[in-house]
Amino acid sequence: MGREMETSDLLKCLADDNLERIVNVVGLRGIGKSSLVKNTLHYVSDRKMFTGGIFHIQLKNSKTCIAMLKMIMREILRQISLDKET
Repeated sequence: MGREMETSDLLKCLADDNLERIVNVVGLRGIGKSSLVKNTLHYVSDRKMFTGGIFHIQLKNSKTCIAMLKMIMREILRQISLDKET
């Protein structure tokens, strides 16, 4: 049996009617959180569900909320600059 239930739960979070979504996936080390997220992101990307963009940001090394926000902002700015180059 695969991760169908977890994938379904994650898709439900992403499909919420809110315009902006931040979904946090947490759990013990080594249980497949990153794989779950990456596979789900490929699923929604292949179906063009979020044409405005999708970010997958690893926050495991951020120890504080400020550090987490800085990492998120850095990744968004990096993606924006990459979009301008293309």
